Amino acid sequence: MPPGGASVGGLGRLPIRARIALFGAVVVLVAVVIFGALVDILFERSVFAQQEQTLQRRTQAMVSAPAGRPADGRTRGVPRGLDPQRVEAPVDLRNSNDTFTEFFDKSGGVIFTTGEIDGRPPRVSTTLLSAATPAGVLTTVDDNGVTLRLSVRPIPAGRISSTTVEPAYVVVGQSAASIVAEVKQLRL
Repeated sequence: MPPGGASVGGLGRLPIRARIALFGAVVVLVAVVIFGALVDILFERSVFAQQEQTLQRRTQAMVSAPAGRPADGRTRGVPRGLDPQRVEAPVDLRNSNDTFTEFFDKSGGVIFTTGEIDGRPPRVSTTLLSAATPAGVLTTVDDNGVTLRLSVRPIPAGRISSTTVEPAYVVVGQSAASIVAEVKQLRL
């Protein structure tokens, strides 16, 4: 052993005070990393849960809203607040974080939409529509590079008696891009 009792190695040459300070710094670093990871996980879960609650509430409002009638110039079954003649331009979901609403007929055809991706309505599979329950289904889909969070619910049949097409499903969705950007910003 060299003079002074220190071993030949990196930490052995450090005075005891320096070793204690280094150990303390490592403990603090580990604690900060663990705390940061927990904050990241909790924040991400929180913002996704908030988005899901908003989508579910809006879907419920669409299902229970008073519907338009053929006589008043609206698409039958579409809530009065979503008069297609009042929707000036659909939301561009590639560049916007606004929510959108779509109504589908029983075969999965789009009746009405307030959103678009590259000039067309967002794609929702008939499998997803048929899997919708009265309580609703929440899912994430990718449509041509745009990640959408969707709430899907069937509309009770017979809300309005008419021979025209009646909406069978309502989808309320929003791009997940804003949430992903917020989480990335927090991580930085």
